[in-house]
Amino acid sequence: MIVDFLLQQALKCNRSLRYFVRCYSRCSKKDGNGNYISDYVASLPESAYQLCSWPRTPERQVWVHIVDTHVKSLYRCKLIIIRHNLEDPLSMLVTFAPSDLQADAQRCLEHISARWDIEVLFEDAKELLGLISIN
Repeated sequence: MIVDFLLQQALKCNRSLRYFVRCYSRCSKKDGNGNYISDYVASLPESAYQLCSWPRTPERQVWVHIVDTHVKSLYRCKLIIIRHNLEDPLSMLVTFAPSDLQADAQRCLEHISARWDIEVLFEDAKELLGLISIN
């Protein structure tokens, strides 16, 4: 499938990866096929992450790991794992699947940041127009 536009999708850690480039030593399967994102993330050493600046807020630093993969039931994509602090529990990380296969970690963060701005705009508009109720 050829896509002319970029997709950004947030992922839950219980999604299954069909394959990934490198499996670190603690993965449950040697070839990495069929592992959950959570298994893959748990196998990553701290050295697998790079420190990046959040777009439009350069003083905000996040730790990023990026790998080419195919997420089951989606498409060929990059898996980008974002952690605010490497000491935080794995339950606090955020994962996205951008479809821009040529992008580096910083470019992927730019895509994700732009999408987040749009999500906030829609939520604010719904609230302002009374289309959602806040309990």
